[in-house]
Amino acid sequence: MRVGSVHLRNGQVSLHPQYSIVIPAYNESTRPSATPEKVLAYVHAQKWDAEVIVINDGSLDSTADIVRTFAEKDPALRLVESRQSWQEIQCAQRYAQRMRTHRPLHRC
Repeated sequence: MRVGSVHLRNGQVSLHPQYSIVIPAYNESTRPSATPEKVLAYVHAQKWDAEVIVINDGSLDSTADIVRTFAEKDPALRLVESRQSWQEIQCAQRYAQRMRTHRPLHRC
């Protein structure tokens, strides 16, 4: 897992992207894995200064491994893993709250 993301904004390195798109996930390995790929394709097509964050909410399957595979191909994708199984929305809300205060959160 990366500790920070680096994005390009007008050709310059941006440590704080303008947009953070959060996708909560729990045991998603049996579902089509195209969601991060489609979201990233749209973000790049729009030329947004954005990161896509998948919050793995304590999945017991290979969800995290699938996201890591996508993240190796695209630095705009990040994986945040929770230490315990919470409701997906609680983890996403907590992450969004931390982002508003510019305090990094790497685990829920």
